[in-house]
Amino acid sequence: GTSDSTSKKLPPVERQARITEQKNRLIGIIIQGESEPSFELIDLAYSMIESKAIKFIPPHRCTKRDTELLENTSKDKEILTIEQGRLTSKKSSLPNTSTSDALKLSNCFLRRALALDLAQVTSFTQINKYHQLLLAQLSVKAPIGYTAASLQQIIQADKFFWTKLAEKVGIDISPTNVDPIIQEIMVGPELSLHLLPRPEVSSANPSLKSSPNASASQGK
Repeated sequence: GTSDSTSKKLPPVERQARITEQKNRLIGIIIQGESEPSFELIDLAYSMIESKAIKFIPPHRCTKRDTELLENTSKDKEILTIEQGRLTSKKSSLPNTSTSDALKLSNCFLRRALALDLAQVTSFTQINKYHQLLLAQLSVKAPIGYTAASLQQIIQADKFFWTKLAEKVGIDISPTNVDPIIQEIMVGPELSLHLLPRPEVSSANPSLKSSPNASASQGK
């Protein structure tokens, strides 16, 4: 992988032109405040085009423009990404964003979708469809004895998805090539397994509950 100091960023004039075009195209999405991706996030997405490789951008790195405008710290933070199956590190000037509840995670996914669309890695429609698939699991009612997918489970499934995407996508990083592969992984059994409800963990010993003589045998 390449470091931030050597990787090319989307030129400011081109970035602004793409932002304007995106806002005119995605008229149903209000791109401001919580939904507006930071320039740093846009550059992370654009680096996939420059390096010709898919990279995993974790939800907590999907920062917003408002934070970027208000942040005045000069301390660099190390962030990790997956590039072609290998873990690489980069420097970030922005703090991690919270993914502590469904709304915050949803906003992170929305900002990532907008950044990837802006960088022309994938279309907003396709990557947003994938994000909605993940978020929908949070409202699925689990069978008795199981718990529905948690936020942490969703984030782990997302990491798996991007690892598979990096394996399947070659050097052609464009919506024409990436969108069909996203759809392929979405409907595949491997991702589904990561999203299934998990068995409930009980602190009680089930063998003691099922045995009528359990308390008597304990007292002997």
